[in-house]
Amino acid sequence: MTNQDADEIAADCERGVFRFAFDISAPGAQRRELRIYRDCVLRTLQPSLPLPEKLADVFETIFPKRGLRSVELQRTLSCSLQLVRDLDDAQLILVERERLAASGPRASRVYTRESIVQFLQARFLGNPAEN
Repeated sequence: MTNQDADEIAADCERGVFRFAFDISAPGAQRRELRIYRDCVLRTLQPSLPLPEKLADVFETIFPKRGLRSVELQRTLSCSLQLVRDLDDAQLILVERERLAASGPRASRVYTRESIVQFLQARFLGNPAEN
């Protein structure tokens, strides 16, 4: 895995080598933003590592059962804040609560967990019938 370039990893995602992979790029983006569930990568190094059965199980492990602040979403998806804003602007993720302060933890928009999950389900690179 560590000896692969971005094109090889993308090809592996398309071939289903990684059971849980997503393209989180914004509409009109010039490049893909591939994200692979961590345990799928670890499994390439340790084949006996169990993976979740369903996509919903993956979401249970990575997202809290509440809305996520933009900075939390940025961290969870390992993406830029600009990408989060682009997804928001395209209404691919929905606002649960607007900013409540100019700075601090309440200075971020909060996005609904449901819209984040729906976005990732739509961007899932695997076979939806298997999940």
